[in-house]
Amino acid sequence: MESDREIEAPTVTPVAPPRFSEAEERHIEVMMEVNRRLKDEERAQHQLTENELDADVEFSDTYRPRKKHIVSFLLQSKRRIGGGLLIIVALWALVAYVPSNAFDVQFGSTLSWEIGGVAVLATLLVIAVVFFYEIHNFMLWKNWKLEVTTTEVLIGQKSSILGRVDEDNQGLRRSKVEFVEVKRKWYLFFLDAYTVSFDAPTESDRDFNDMTFIRGGKLLKQMFKTRKG
Repeated sequence: MESDREIEAPTVTPVAPPRFSEAEERHIEVMMEVNRRLKDEERAQHQLTENELDADVEFSDTYRPRKKHIVSFLLQSKRRIGGGLLIIVALWALVAYVPSNAFDVQFGSTLSWEIGGVAVLATLLVIAVVFFYEIHNFMLWKNWKLEVTTTEVLIGQKSSILGRVDEDNQGLRRSKVEFVEVKRKWYLFFLDAYTVSFDAPTESDRDFNDMTFIRGGKLLKQMFKTRKG
């Protein structure tokens, strides 16, 4: 009989206690949601920062007044000074050849010394003209500036006695600019020096074409490329 009772006793299956209480599970869900929202906010903030940086590069509204690159003055000076040297070389070639061959002037004679003195004075005169002309051109280069405001593209020259320039400014309406062409000489690839042309449908853009050796050409291109397709 005792064995029958043991067989008939119901089997009890043990139930494992829950890992977390309802309050704890609710707290875990809340923390997971908070963590997800923080990650979303960080991702959105990062994207906003990137967009702001792109906007600063591509949609700048102003281009502060800038003069041409110094290379513009040096290259032009090289041509002008080279012309002066050619004049001096040609002058002394004539002094060395013409008097002795055309007029039979003997080297060392009084007349030859006089001709030499005239040639020296002429040489000094050429040097002085080139020197002062270069000062004049340096002041023109130094006082030149290009500026883009929110409404206009401006070319300006400050007044200068040496450069013989009164205060002068020429403007082109920014809204009239159809596109900006930016180029750079292959041998100036390491400099911030570009040739820039502002093209507009009227003759008012004539002085804004082929402005050589302008600083910040890439910035100008970025500023205008989004406005005119």
